[in-house]
Amino acid sequence: MADSPSNSTPFKGFTHDNSDEVSIMSYSSPWRPKTLTSPAHTAGGPALNVSSESGIALLARLVARPSLSDLDSYLFPGGPQPGDVIEVTGNMNYGKSSLGLHLVVSVLLPRTWRGINIGGCGGGVVFVDSDLHFSILHLENMLQRKVKKILKMCKDAMKRKKSGYSFDKRLIDDENSIQELLHFDKMNFKNEIDNFVKTCLKSFFYLKCTDSSQFAITLLTMDELLLNKSNISLIVIDSISAYYWYDRAYRSESWYKLEQYYSKIWKVFIGHVKRHKLVLFSTRQSLFQKRPAYDDCQTKSLNHAEEEESEEGMTEYEYMGREWASHVTCRIHLSMFNMNDTSFPLSDQNPKSCVTVENLGSSPGTASVGGVAKISEPAVISDDCRQMYTAEVSKNGKKHKLVFTIHEDGLKWSPPL
Repeated sequence: MADSPSNSTPFKGFTHDNSDEVSIMSYSSPWRPKTLTSPAHTAGGPALNVSSESGIALLARLVARPSLSDLDSYLFPGGPQPGDVIEVTGNMNYGKSSLGLHLVVSVLLPRTWRGINIGGCGGGVVFVDSDLHFSILHLENMLQRKVKKILKMCKDAMKRKKSGYSFDKRLIDDENSIQELLHFDKMNFKNEIDNFVKTCLKSFFYLKCTDSSQFAITLLTMDELLLNKSNISLIVIDSISAYYWYDRAYRSESWYKLEQYYSKIWKVFIGHVKRHKLVLFSTRQSLFQKRPAYDDCQTKSLNHAEEEESEEGMTEYEYMGREWASHVTCRIHLSMFNMNDTSFPLSDQNPKSCVTVENLGSSPGTASVGGVAKISEPAVISDDCRQMYTAEVSKNGKKHKLVFTIHEDGLKWSPPL
């Protein structure tokens, strides 16, 4: 049952003041620097505040965590940097959670295994599930399929090498170890993969949040987990806006007080992220959506100024507050790809074999290959009959677009020329 707004405080069960501390149901963050006050302050002189922390906390900050510099070079050229805050926006069913799991798989997998260059990061992941859509079986299946796909590619490379043909040398790290693995019988081969996937999942930490208070407490107490697990490199939140509108409707008196409340949470939580030199990946539901490009093609009567205004519609209102927006270093907006988007061409990986559905209400036989027909809502499908999406990445004032499809083992990118 929803809580009704309180008349005395902006949040029921929450204390609210002008300090930098957030108190939730008598909760206080486990990491709080001890403050030493100088004698001059007690005598009326200027205050001299010195912050201190425990030796364990200091050691945890100095430990080198697994690097994410090789994490998805298509999406992050040069890799995300420690302390980066990545925000993904888009409407429902546009691949936000799939992108998050794609990155989780890449981080959990090691760089090498059994003489094979897996290409992962070998790090740990904290997954904060506030949308309650996560399935551990789905993640395990993605890891299984990813490993089997790499093993198949490696096996083909070994065959080509043995036959004297050119092969991808990047897959092979230790040929003897690979040969030993490939000579396993079917049962031992399957057990080897299962054990490997279970080992990867040991570095996955799942935190389920079923209400707004639990979500806030989880973020504020994250520091304790980060102190104890030095292999964690990535934090994924799906999504940060899950309980925002609940708080807005039932726990806040005004937009200002709600933003003030969330700002205090972000200040503490992102402080944990930057102090431990982690990468934060978060999804957020879009509040306003840019009008699709195919609508522009159907309204030729619009003048040039109106078309420019529709392009500017991409900018969304930062309803999560200025504190959050100020810390975001990389923004990724996901949308459905359509053939009328001429802002970038497709590469030769997916160029001419796209299928454009002429009418969503028509029979499957009405699809045409290679052309763009009159459509009410274009659905562009790749050559293996998968819906195509676009990702517009903005970082450091630079933008680039990518096309991707969602597969059982992750995302497949089609970079522009």
